[in-house]
Amino acid sequence: MDAFTLPRRCVWLLLAVATWSAGYFYTGGGASQQAHYGTARALVDHGTFRLDDYRFIDVDVARFEGHKLSNKPPGFPILMAPAALVGGVAGKLWPGREGTARQVGAYVTQLLLMGGLSFALLLMLALILSSWMAPAAAACVAALCFLGSYLWPFATTFFSHVGTAACGLLAVFIPWRARGRELSTREAALTGFALGYGPLIEYAAVVAFLPIGVWLLWHVRSWRERAALVGGALVPLLVLMAYQAYYFGSPFALSYAHLSTEHQVAGHAKGFLGASWPRKEELRELTFGTYRGLFSITPVTLVGAVGLGVLARRGEWAGYARAALLSAAAMLLFISGYWAWQGGSSFGPRLVLPMVPFLLVGVGVLWQRYAPVVVGVTVPAFFFMILGPAVCMIPHASHTPGYYNLVRFLGDKFLRGQVPAYADPIFGEHLLPPTERPTLGLAWNLGHVVGLQHEWTVVPFVVVMTALVVLLWREARRA
Repeated sequence: MDAFTLPRRCVWLLLAVATWSAGYFYTGGGASQQAHYGTARALVDHGTFRLDDYRFIDVDVARFEGHKLSNKPPGFPILMAPAALVGGVAGKLWPGREGTARQVGAYVTQLLLMGGLSFALLLMLALILSSWMAPAAAACVAALCFLGSYLWPFATTFFSHVGTAACGLLAVFIPWRARGRELSTREAALTGFALGYGPLIEYAAVVAFLPIGVWLLWHVRSWRERAALVGGALVPLLVLMAYQAYYFGSPFALSYAHLSTEHQVAGHAKGFLGASWPRKEELRELTFGTYRGLFSITPVTLVGAVGLGVLARRGEWAGYARAALLSAAAMLLFISGYWAWQGGSSFGPRLVLPMVPFLLVGVGVLWQRYAPVVVGVTVPAFFFMILGPAVCMIPHASHTPGYYNLVRFLGDKFLRGQVPAYADPIFGEHLLPPTERPTLGLAWNLGHVVGLQHEWTVVPFVVVMTALVVLLWREARRA
């Protein structure tokens, strides 16, 4: 990736935004996060995907022949493994208690993995946006889009959606970079691999990525490119089939066929693996609701959708715009019919995140004429997004649309000083013996580490992030 087509100073500032985003908050371990991180630790420490050593992990799991595994596909733990290796070394070098060492190892893993994925997203988005504005301005707009969407809160946790989103944007970035010429065989294969790897991280990504894949097959110019695209996409599929054959007895045995948690077994018995026809109330809530609304709580995504509508009218990238809009519509419709449409205990509509970068590309189309609108919707949304990492990324949930107003619910807790909402002694070990879980289920931020309390712990994050965005804005003005 040729990052330095952006001004070098902007690249460093984007790296700082990504690092500060992923590294200031540590949001503890929910069921999904523990399953992902536990699997990565099992891979690094024992060379297996099995979670038998972690008795605490017992919700998001599948069981087969007396063994326990994550109920997710294996792509995210594989992606996490190098960072978990470094985090494990950091934990072993920590001179204090074992529980504290495990927290340090998990934090280092989060910083490296989620910071790296965030930086990749920011860099690719900025470079694509530079099609419609000066590169320095594109870096600033990319940061605004990232901070004003659900992408950055999910960079503070081991949910897998930022990884899936990065794969999707990579599949768009490579042909964007090669515009005006054919893709090399390596570029086409890598594009296909990125599209195939998304569903290896989360099965539902196939719904968001399929329209992009069809567009790419139409967009490229030769059968050589198409063959390389398909070949690249088949590699993750073969990995998944090998994983399923080894751990579940058949290359066609999805982990969802071996669920053991009662409510998940019941949910996935509905329709096809839990997916049924779209539902009107759930769709309304996913788009413009107050409980899980994508467009209502992060309106920059709606701005992007409008921009894609403009782009779809003409030009070389009209096909992409149509595919991106179809991807967004398909994902929203599909998730509205899923049994756990709300994403379980979650901050916002996490299950639709894989298609969010596709929408954000459309912001570039409208920037020149509607820059004040973009700034006006991203700044308030940024402060709304703080509530997730600061208060709780896994607030209690219900399948009922409109169950509560997300911003008000978490905002009230923030104003009462519940930062985080389920506060425990920092680096505490009293919940369970640390050997029974890969990391303790606590949440904290760097403000706690330096002795701040309650809502004041968030102040350093806001000050530094504001300074970084101001510096990016000044670079854009100079350009």
